[in-house]
Amino acid sequence: MKILTFNEYLNEGKKSHPKIYGAPEGSSRDQKLDKAAKLYKEGKTEQAAKIRREMEEEERSKPGWKNKPRKDSKSANESILNEEKKGGCNLSKETEKKIRAVANKKGYTFGSLKSEYCKGLGAYVSSGSRKGMTAHQWAMARVNAASPSKSWANVKTSKKKKK
Repeated sequence: MKILTFNEYLNEGKKSHPKIYGAPEGSSRDQKLDKAAKLYKEGKTEQAAKIRREMEEEERSKPGWKNKPRKDSKSANESILNEEKKGGCNLSKETEKKIRAVANKKGYTFGSLKSEYCKGLGAYVSSGSRKGMTAHQWAMARVNAASPSKSWANVKTSKKKKK
């Protein structure tokens, strides 16, 4: 039994392109894919990429083509990020009450801690987080860790005295 190299293994028994390309043998799409593959092998990547871009544009122009979001996309998290970018986020009264309690305890303004909470929601989406944490847990942890000495925090001290 002959041991194949990785490239030989991939190319074994394949005379056409993978099914996902939707290119029946001999079709114009198949011919374009063959030409692009040949150009890639010759090192002419710009010409090959141009052919692929043209093919993609052609597919997108067909009626009924939709840009469907992937199943594993963060569409719910994107809405959180968009709210944060708009300059505000709608928080429940319960969450605002918790933020007020932290603000009073630490002597910071409610508005500055609320903005840190909104930034925390956005940071959860854009920067990633620990496994098993929700966006709101991440945001509240940011509120609890915020202080004027932290470079990432923009909190202001309150004129009122701590209780």
